[in-house]
Amino acid sequence: MSAAYRPGASNSALYAAALFASENGAWQQAQTLLARIPGGSQTSDMRDLRQRVNYNLQLVTAENYLAQGNTIAASNTLRAMASTPPKAPADAGKLARLLAESGDLTTAVSLVRNNISSGVSGNAGDYADQIAVLNQAGLTGEAQNLISNPQLQASSTPTQLASIRNGYVINEADRLREQGNYAAAYDKLIRAMQSDPQNTDLMFAMARLYQSGKMNKEAGVVYDYLMTRDTPNQDARAGAIDVALSAGNNDRAEQLAGGLRQDNTPDRLLLLARVAEAQGHHQQAMTYLRSARGKLLGMQSTNSSETPTVGGVLAADNPFIGVSQTSAPTRTASAYGQYMPWQVAQSAAAPGSTLPGIQRTDLPVDTAQTRMLRQVDTMMESLQEKTGSWLQGEWTYVDATANRAPAS
Repeated sequence: MSAAYRPGASNSALYAAALFASENGAWQQAQTLLARIPGGSQTSDMRDLRQRVNYNLQLVTAENYLAQGNTIAASNTLRAMASTPPKAPADAGKLARLLAESGDLTTAVSLVRNNISSGVSGNAGDYADQIAVLNQAGLTGEAQNLISNPQLQASSTPTQLASIRNGYVINEADRLREQGNYAAAYDKLIRAMQSDPQNTDLMFAMARLYQSGKMNKEAGVVYDYLMTRDTPNQDARAGAIDVALSAGNNDRAEQLAGGLRQDNTPDRLLLLARVAEAQGHHQQAMTYLRSARGKLLGMQSTNSSETPTVGGVLAADNPFIGVSQTSAPTRTASAYGQYMPWQVAQSAAAPGSTLPGIQRTDLPVDTAQTRMLRQVDTMMESLQEKTGSWLQGEWTYVDATANRAPAS
């Protein structure tokens, strides 16, 4: 491939090098190589590759927005791309996965269905993201039909098929866990782990289950083990910090937090706020929460603390947090003007807060972003109440001292 980087490289050498770069995810490098081929000399394959490269560069931009916690900018970018979706199943799947991560699961599912309707071509790895989106949407039947497709089965390796099956198991286990059905979730995971005991994705799912079931000691053991083989997002370390905070081991939480890499996503900022608050650093915790809230709302920041600004000046905290009534999504009015005992209030229970078999699946469900925003607001309100009480106590003490009669 070195010949492609020399002056006067042939068009075929440049194309071959660009193709190799694209297969390894080096989209910027591929774009640079293709730009050296004159437009009039480009074949249809070269033009197709250029289109795919440009498309994936846009996906990288959207991924960066998501990594920064800017879901609104990511969603706008991805929806524009979805209007002219790619034909390659891997590209369509990646776009659908990112749409789902940005909170637009409806468009993600539509994209997957349209891609499948044009015919299946490729292996299970090419369709991994599409299958994951269908499972996430609860469309397990459609996901299983895709996995069972004869063309897909014939083109896939046993390892690829096993990975897809594990993804389905993990999705089902997480769904059961969020419903509070911990026993059924455990049974699904333990069966899969018997066949693949070293699968870290299954281990992470088991750690989440232990944690939701208040078995913090067991969850901590799993997270400690996984920290030696952590994900790029340091999920094991973040899980271990969460467990330490839940157990009241604040010093360990702070020690573990010191090993976190820079990550300004809202969930990481919320975790850091909890660590700071546990150490008594209330203003630092509020700074993290303000930054997380701004990102969840899609607000921009121009300062080093990443807190939102308006007109070049720090934005004030929302004065209505804690004093406003928030209506549930798609709220239905009662004919009585209020909810009577024989009616169901139109809001879904939080994940893991209901007993197995009693959750109403026909109620509106909050998105992960909405739930996180509520967590941030609740913590901000709690901190404001605490600091307000302390300040009030300090001023009372000062007033009492000032009004004390001088000693004779």
